Amino acid sequence: MELTATATLADDKMKFRCTAGTHALETDYTPPYGTGDGPTSLELFLASLCSCLGGSLAVLLRHGGKRLTGIAVSAAGTRRETHPTCFEHIEMQVRVQSPDLSQADVDHAVQLSEERICPVAAMIKGNVSVHITATLS
Repeated sequence: MELTATATLADDKMKFRCTAGTHALETDYTPPYGTGDGPTSLELFLASLCSCLGGSLAVLLRHGGKRLTGIAVSAAGTRRETHPTCFEHIEMQVRVQSPDLSQADVDHAVQLSEERICPVAAMIKGNVSVHITATLS
């Protein structure tokens, strides 16, 4: 399956009009390089990682008829100081709500998701240190 995306410069700084499949969005950069009118590319990457991990967790945790009433995933990345200023560490928080899952169920699903199912996590494995803390309520 091929996925597509485009980015076209939209101003005299660093704002881009993008498409991801058939969906439109804009990215920008912080001043003075950009105007801050949209998320940066690395912020979008963190959002992709959060939604990818969250989606794979939803599938895994619902397995066997378990009820899942909520998942919230957040991430904060620390960038290198030298170029390329990519992430060197990402700290993630996963909050799961369910009346019939155990913490062990959640921990096992997080491990499976990170190691074997989430393609975004797989792409950075070995390049970026990722620490995930999961809680169940």
